Amino acid sequence: MNRRAFTGALAGLAASVPGRPADPARRTRYYVLETYQLKNGTQAARMNDWFSQSLLPKLTQIQAAPPIVLEALLGPRVQQIMLVAGYSSLNEIETTHSKLKSDQELAAARQKLDQSAEPPFEGQINTLLEAMDFSPELIAEKRDQPRVFEMRTYHSPTDSQLRLLRNRLGGPSQVVFR
Repeated sequence: MNRRAFTGALAGLAASVPGRPADPARRTRYYVLETYQLKNGTQAARMNDWFSQSLLPKLTQIQAAPPIVLEALLGPRVQQIMLVAGYSSLNEIETTHSKLKSDQELAAARQKLDQSAEPPFEGQINTLLEAMDFSPELIAEKRDQPRVFEMRTYHSPTDSQLRLLRNRLGGPSQVVFR
């Protein structure tokens, strides 16, 4: 199991950007996690500006569920920012990404982000996750104080062990923290 702690310092950004109201009948089936690895310097501030002023406003306009942005607490020398976006279908992921790619304002903002002596980030890892039937909907909330989240990643070498893990996590003994 891998464990990472994240603070929700940016989590309120998505909720604070005016967008479409969430559809209560919508069910998130997939999550896209975009993890940006940063180094000390100007990258964190530039990426925060990129998310808050460019990407999140556009993404919130075209996506049904608000994205959540988290900053990692891995140590003083290892910085990460993670964007978590939920989708109801694989088609919704493709449609959203196509709209973002064709947006001229966003392209200009991205070009500005890229024009610096230092790259905007050191590396990017995109992960597609399928939600389990018992997965709660993610809700972005604007808060005065940052919250701390822990992300756990479980690995299973066999289907039978994966089924046992799903039963343990999603069964009647499941605990939900709010």
